[in-house]
Amino acid sequence: MPSPFPGMDPYLECSRCLSFHNQLVCDYARQLSPTLLPNYYAETTERLIYADFDDLTIASEPAPHFSVGIHGTQTGRLICAIELLSAMSKQGRPHREYLRQRERILRSTAHLLEIDLVRKGKRLPMVEELPRADYYVFLSRAERRPRTEVWPIRLRDPLPTVPVPLLPGDEDVELDLQAAFTNVYDLLGYRFSTNYSGPPAVPLDEADREWAEERLRAAGLRA
Repeated sequence: MPSPFPGMDPYLECSRCLSFHNQLVCDYARQLSPTLLPNYYAETTERLIYADFDDLTIASEPAPHFSVGIHGTQTGRLICAIELLSAMSKQGRPHREYLRQRERILRSTAHLLEIDLVRKGKRLPMVEELPRADYYVFLSRAERRPRTEVWPIRLRDPLPTVPVPLLPGDEDVELDLQAAFTNVYDLLGYRFSTNYSGPPAVPLDEADREWAEERLRAAGLRA
């Protein structure tokens, strides 16, 4: 059954939802592969980061960070890194570790697409102030650095379709973030395994809280 929300589900932002992130990046790879082959391929990767204790983490053990790498089939070279930020990778030690990894990519010839579907935590460092939004997508094309393309996303809006750049001479391919979210949510039954009885782990402001309550009641998830 579909999500009660038109875009990102605020109940799936916390660090307890790492399995959801894992499934999302797998769906990104599955969605992209038919448009990439035979010259490129998509490969999901998992890196371990060490989490600090706070109100979003549940353990101090290493936690996974999920991403998709677009590689050239002939060379294996990384062409574009697609990073899905998590609640853990946006705070404390994990955030610093992620920024170091990010800097290595930015100094390379690879493009970098970063998807931030978590409202809490530190945003990525930008020279100019970001437009106000709940979620963001950032695209750093290797040939245009330090310029970065930004997609601001409101909680109440569907997730966008964004470009994934490849080598010069090849057109961008498209990644439909909303289609990936819907596929994972529906196929794996997150409507039934997600606890909608109380507020989300990352609080909403009053207007969005009332809107979310209305959505949950309309979906039959609240009395």
